[in-house]
Amino acid sequence: MQSWRLLDLAAYNAYANMAIDEAVLRACIQQKGSPATIRFYTWVPPAVSIGRLQKIGGNLDLAQAKELGLDVVRRPTGGRMVLHKGDVTYSLIFTENNPVIPRGILASYQKISQAVQRGLWLLGIPAQISLERKASHSPFCFSGVAKHEILVHGKKIIGNAQRREKGACLQQGSMMVEDQQAVVRRLLSCARYSSFRQGFPNPAEGANPAEGANPAENANLAENANPVSNGNPVDSGRPLDKGILARGANLSGEANLAEGLNPAGESNLSATADPAKGLSRSWALGSNRNGCGMPEFISLEEVFCSPVAVSLIKEALIRGFEETFHISFTYGSLTDWEEEEAARLIQEKYSRDLWNKEGHV
Repeated sequence: MQSWRLLDLAAYNAYANMAIDEAVLRACIQQKGSPATIRFYTWVPPAVSIGRLQKIGGNLDLAQAKELGLDVVRRPTGGRMVLHKGDVTYSLIFTENNPVIPRGILASYQKISQAVQRGLWLLGIPAQISLERKASHSPFCFSGVAKHEILVHGKKIIGNAQRREKGACLQQGSMMVEDQQAVVRRLLSCARYSSFRQGFPNPAEGANPAEGANPAENANLAENANPVSNGNPVDSGRPLDKGILARGANLSGEANLAEGLNPAGESNLSATADPAKGLSRSWALGSNRNGCGMPEFISLEEVFCSPVAVSLIKEALIRGFEETFHISFTYGSLTDWEEEEAARLIQEKYSRDLWNKEGHV
């Protein structure tokens, strides 16, 4: 049985999150001794990520993003805009010849979706995998559905994007935890999407999460280690604090992210969970959905009609990957090389406007 490295749930800013994922991918490419890895993380402060080849102009309202306190970062993977506020994001990094994952973009994407589906089943959520693609012209990831994506009651709940480079693969995914409907509508700026924004109040509180993309668009790839102001590094005269990349802010045991499903703190994951049986609860999915032409998507908070503990979701996903891939996980940390590479990428790439707005450095 293969053992994968597990980088436990931690919070970083947008630039560090993307830099860490790319650093681990590069370590895999350059054979720096990095094992197959799964990483769970959240975003502090919240952020919007855009696909590697996505254009910002006419799609994302940067003024609204700033007003909402959202950083904007361009991902190393493709796809479309994702709001990271209250979501759970995960990344998998592995070599293309890893025997537990099928070769090919769609085949590997399907296998990973099956693992995520299994994790949701363990929570009692009747998740299904889409069998066909539903195209959308919206810049928002959750507006369209790719083949092999995860749906709950026909609504998208997770977005994924994959990048391959020199025999290695990075797949990033984001699961909606909190309801983000109103915030997404504020972020869509193009006139042709203005109908999505009509009739919706200016939200007083934040909303949620997500990531994603069509895997076929991403056949190849191409906390604040350094102070950042307006997307550009500040010359503070101090060296980058590489240690924070390894430390992060461990969120596994923090209850203040969400109240959780079990007051006793127990995950109560069933080894025989069957989504066909559903949950012994009323599924109140909201009556105001799709009132202004916005494509349908859903969050775990809406599914359960209550807050959901991020640590519980992580535990379920770990079980789903273990059972589907027939692997085990060993808690680990970034290598020295990965820390140094991530710090370099923050400074030279991900904190710079040239990358985030134009897509090149």
